[in-house]
Amino acid sequence: MEIYIEQLEEGTGLGAVMDRLQDVFGGATDPAFLSVVAVGGAVLGLVLGPSRVGTAVMLVSSALCWSCLLFWPTNYQQFAFLLPCCGFFWVWACKNRLLGPDHTDSGVFTLLPGVVAGALATLPGAPMHPTPLRGGFYLTATLLPALSFLEPLSRLAGGLLGNAARVLGHTPEMRHTPLPLGTAFACHCCAQLAFYPCAAVHFGRACRLGWPAVLVAMGMTASLGWAALYVARLLNAPILARQREQSAAKKQGGKSAV
Repeated sequence: MEIYIEQLEEGTGLGAVMDRLQDVFGGATDPAFLSVVAVGGAVLGLVLGPSRVGTAVMLVSSALCWSCLLFWPTNYQQFAFLLPCCGFFWVWACKNRLLGPDHTDSGVFTLLPGVVAGALATLPGAPMHPTPLRGGFYLTATLLPALSFLEPLSRLAGGLLGNAARVLGHTPEMRHTPLPLGTAFACHCCAQLAFYPCAAVHFGRACRLGWPAVLVAMGMTASLGWAALYVARLLNAPILARQREQSAAKKQGGKSAV
């Protein structure tokens, strides 16, 4: 990760910007500067509100994922990129299921293999050119996260992108999603849906994975993808039923009040 960050800073000029910001706002050490950034981010989040912060987070996270195709070090295990690129969204999906707004987020299941594969790739001694079985698992873990973004896009397909916020309201908690957030969410899903297959091809070629690994990946992707979506639907069924009951109760209460 350190090599990737260094190459990202050099390639985009962010290093010079960060140094300048540290001179202006930070302390003499990196922890002091990071403390200033953390406090400033918390204050900014309270001022802007969750919808604007969510919009920025989605756009920045997509840009950082795509930057891995350009700046990920070639002398490091290639599929280690899965740890940050799947780990962040997996934590976000867990937050959604626990705290909302989407308590039926299937990313908890489809992103988990990517977290496991990324962790395995960062272990000491992880091979630069994995076996077909291990390479097939890496490819599967790279392709499965696309399902997390294909599912909401299938719900958005029924309306125009400008009405994304309205169509996005597939759960009671998300029916009042602001339009900019809904539009950013649709763009974010499209970007990530394209990113993971491109990453599988890019890093698979970098690891010199051949057709045996591709065939293993096809079988594992089909089986693990079906299993993940099946478990998600099984666990989401009572949640959706409860949400429908609550929505119906609110409507009934509104009619009674009138």
